[in-house]
Amino acid sequence: MKNIIRFFYYHMNTIYLIIKHLFRIVPYRFIGEISVLGLIILFLEFNIGEEKTLDWRLFYKDHRSETAIDSNIVVIKIDDLSFRSIHGGYVNRDFLADLVSELKSYNPKVIGLDFLLTTPYSDRIDLVLSELKKADTTYSDPDQRLANALKDDIPMVLAFDLISNDKNKIHVIEPIDCFLLDNIHTGYTKVKIEKDEICRHILLFKNLSAKDVPSFATQICRSAGKDAGKDFKPKRIHFKSPVKTFATFSSKDVLEGKFRQVSESWFQDKIILVGVTYSGSGDFFRTPLTGIMSNREELPGVFIHAMVVKNILDDDFIPAKNSYYMFIILVITLLIIAAGIILNNSLFSTLTIIVFGSIHILLCFRLFLNGINIPLLVPVIIMTLGIITGILIVKIRNEYRKNLTQS
Repeated sequence: MKNIIRFFYYHMNTIYLIIKHLFRIVPYRFIGEISVLGLIILFLEFNIGEEKTLDWRLFYKDHRSETAIDSNIVVIKIDDLSFRSIHGGYVNRDFLADLVSELKSYNPKVIGLDFLLTTPYSDRIDLVLSELKKADTTYSDPDQRLANALKDDIPMVLAFDLISNDKNKIHVIEPIDCFLLDNIHTGYTKVKIEKDEICRHILLFKNLSAKDVPSFATQICRSAGKDAGKDFKPKRIHFKSPVKTFATFSSKDVLEGKFRQVSESWFQDKIILVGVTYSGSGDFFRTPLTGIMSNREELPGVFIHAMVVKNILDDDFIPAKNSYYMFIILVITLLIIAAGIILNNSLFSTLTIIVFGSIHILLCFRLFLNGINIPLLVPVIIMTLGIITGILIVKIRNEYRKNLTQS
């Protein structure tokens, strides 16, 4: 993108001469074709797409809307301060057992642990995954301690992994057997990352080996009494600023019992999600809100799952685009072009379409604040092509009349 801007800046005069020369020697219809091709290249190079324009509207809505802290969802983060206080220097089973036991004492509605507990505990750092799978099925004390902490009437949701082999067949890697208790449910935490490395969509269900597998957020909502239904189509996540949306607490403060001194209502009958947010964890993702401003921090995975849970509970995923709107735009654009041709005034149709296009863009942003999603980019392309078409038709007709007069 920067290279194209630099090219236009330094070679503007050359481009002007080429275009001027083209108008003299090339028929107008070829100029129209070149213009269309130029538009396509421009949109591809600048990575402008409907999803990108939706990112801007989401960013606009997040800054314009006043979001209240969600009263049902709490995020417990293992931040840098918590991570430094853990004995052993990593998030181990003993730490999770203490944290789960403390959270259970507040009687939450459901606890979701955004951790992969798919291998037995080992204090050998050099023990690779394949060796762990072949290890003895007698579980260590940390594993048993965490299993005892998970055992209760309170629903728990654990994460599992999805691994694809050489044949692109996806396998489910469940938590180890000692964690699969009666009150334990599981869901996959893998999020969908798109070509521009931004997470926009989530699959609430996947069909793997004739089995319907739910996502981590879907399973949490199920455990909390909210059935999301079985929808296998990608859902566009309605992202909001996590600071303005969720009550967030440090796991270190929870383990130190600071909330017992204030009020237990912070966690009582709440959906609690626990995940890592410390720097270096590798569990960070770009979202539409962080992807627009490059200087903004990426979002930890646990907040993405919390956002999906909120979308399910509030039925607040971004709605599908209204396709009928594009047909209306096309009809109006054609009517403006026809008026310009009848009046033999391409300037009239050009200015009218520009005004109409400006109103359309403002309307897209304003309606999005009220939860209405209408396509922005395709109508702009239609109107741009309409301007080019109107100008070319008027020029060709005037040229034809001029030739008739001279003959």
